[in-house]
Amino acid sequence: MINYAGLQADIIAHMIDSDNTMGKYRIYPCKGEYFSVSNKYKNKLQHLVYPAPTTISLGIHTVIDLNNNLKLGPNAFYTDTIDYQVDSSYKNGLRKFERV
Repeated sequence: MINYAGLQADIIAHMIDSDNTMGKYRIYPCKGEYFSVSNKYKNKLQHLVYPAPTTISLGIHTVIDLNNNLKLGPNAFYTDTIDYQVDSSYKNGLRKFERV
């Protein structure tokens, strides 16, 4: 069986698991955020730049959007809650940009 329930996949697995073989199946949400770079860097790159991957992500890389604006990301961190807010303290370097 393939379980396509996304963030609710662990709940569905527990609902259908009559013999408790998937009893330890659990979702560990990991969140990533992208941040825009100053417009003075617009059109400076012609391609994406990828660093070496980390243990939980492909690493922070450059992204060029459809308007040739440069973005950096995604950072990656595990979280206990599901929300779509961006933590701006990562952008200012006030917190470690990538946690394991």
